[in-house]
Amino acid sequence: MSAILERLDKLEALERDRKTDTEVLNLMEEIGSSISGLRTLVVRYGSSQNPIMIRSLSFLLSVASSSPNPEISSLLFSLVEQIHCKNDESSLINCLTAIQRQLINEISWNSTQNPPRCLHPFLMHCLKQSIPVQSGAIAVIAKMHENNLLETFKADQIALIHCKLTELLALHDELLDMELEGLQEFLMYS
Repeated sequence: MSAILERLDKLEALERDRKTDTEVLNLMEEIGSSISGLRTLVVRYGSSQNPIMIRSLSFLLSVASSSPNPEISSLLFSLVEQIHCKNDESSLINCLTAIQRQLINEISWNSTQNPPRCLHPFLMHCLKQSIPVQSGAIAVIAKMHENNLLETFKADQIALIHCKLTELLALHDELLDMELEGLQEFLMYS
């Protein structure tokens, strides 16, 4: 594993190109085939300034989130906490997809616990990005609403989400409107 990590360190410092991007993903897939490997990658590259490192890592966590494993949730939210203010569209969408998969597998938190501290700021950040990222964030919020998990946020956090979703509804964007359909009850009665 150390030889692969050394190579990833070198790739992290290089200029991005298609060949480098592919090699990073392949090396990360090799290490990330186990929970301990994923943990090593999150610790080592979770705050990387190189977008391909975050993009590859978020992709691996999104794929791993398809199977119910509570440790993946912990790693995912650790990554989200480290990247919540970055604007790489692919990384944000990968994280949103992973969160949605966690919610589908019911391997996140439940209504008796607080959501991960980083989740609300991350969702609000995503709601201010491009339409594809906004759509992913709305899908997560809709799944939370469906699972009665929005109530785990504080009242002021729910109000901020409601306000931003109302703004997005007023845009009359076809993609966003489709995502917002599942939140009509939330938008009307919050």
